[in-house]
Amino acid sequence: MGRLPDVTPHEWSLLTGVVTGALALVLVIPSLFMLGGMTDDAWLRLIGVSAGVAIFASVIGNAFWNQASRLLPLTMLGQMIVSETLFAFIYGFIWEQRGPTVIEIVAMILMIVSVVWCVRAHRPAAVAAAEGDH
Repeated sequence: MGRLPDVTPHEWSLLTGVVTGALALVLVIPSLFMLGGMTDDAWLRLIGVSAGVAIFASVIGNAFWNQASRLLPLTMLGQMIVSETLFAFIYGFIWEQRGPTVIEIVAMILMIVSVVWCVRAHRPAAVAAAEGDH
């Protein structure tokens, strides 16, 4: 990255994703032999999930992560990984075709509250003072 300053971090992430996607396509060939008994519906579902993960998690998620890493202090970046856990919860609920239990809802709320609490603790003093004047 240091030798090519005209390439942005977002472009590097995108390029890494494209290369990884191309390598994943190479794995399709052996998977055709190993998973040959799958129905057309199962293949379409696999392709749909793979494309969804590629677009939403890799491209869009990486763009958000890169933006957050530029805007937030290093101590806050670890807190942002909570969003991955929350999305894993949501995906699990969709997969199991059920809603969250009370304890799962409480856990998700506590995770969100802890991040918001940490963000507020890391705000610059000028922003905190300006909000205190209202």
